[in-house]
Amino acid sequence: MAWTFYNASGEALTNFGPVALTDLDIDGGTDIGAAIVDADLFIIDDNASGTNRKTEVSRIKTYIGAAVTREGGNTLEGTSTATSAADLISSTVSITALIPIKMVYSVRKSSGHASTCNTGLKLNSTVTGEAATGTVQEGWDSSATNRAEDGAATVNIGARLTSYLSGIYGEYSQYISGSPSSGTVRVSLGGGAASAPTLTITAVVVRGFCTNSGNTLAADEVHVYSWAVS
Repeated sequence: MAWTFYNASGEALTNFGPVALTDLDIDGGTDIGAAIVDADLFIIDDNASGTNRKTEVSRIKTYIGAAVTREGGNTLEGTSTATSAADLISSTVSITALIPIKMVYSVRKSSGHASTCNTGLKLNSTVTGEAATGTVQEGWDSSATNRAEDGAATVNIGARLTSYLSGIYGEYSQYISGSPSSGTVRVSLGGGAASAPTLTITAVVVRGFCTNSGNTLAADEVHVYSWAVS
């Protein structure tokens, strides 16, 4: 006696060859009931050739994140009570001159005195924007009030090549006594700061200072990323 098999749509299955997408009852399946993890599997049509393969979820993360690479970071808080610019926190990296860079870090200022605290930036051994009062900051900037403040800053650094060495900009945020504020990171290559080096960047350093040693300035969670150029 011959047997006839039917799919969920009531269509007779005459062979066990390819199954049309419309015949897959995905919503009738059992939920995974857990978080998706790297070892879970997807089915993929390899190069749209009709050859179906399995792939782990981890490969999808690699594909999506291919344009951005985390080059380094530092999650150990660095503090200073210095009244002149000093290194707060740094990250070792290796990013060639033509690769754009993005960095992000968190900052806080303690109460203790009515003074301003600011941050700056150093690439390798070159200070491209010193922490100082005025217009030469390349990072977070506090108020001059005796109160605790905190926030974060992002800095974007373009490709470093001759005649294109001033492409450093970013944004910062502040949280002051319950009232958030934000602004554009002020960028200037004057006041003792210098152009970005046309070299592979091997160290990214956040510098900082307060105008009174009664305040503590701290930076934490600096993360440095590179952007793909092709």
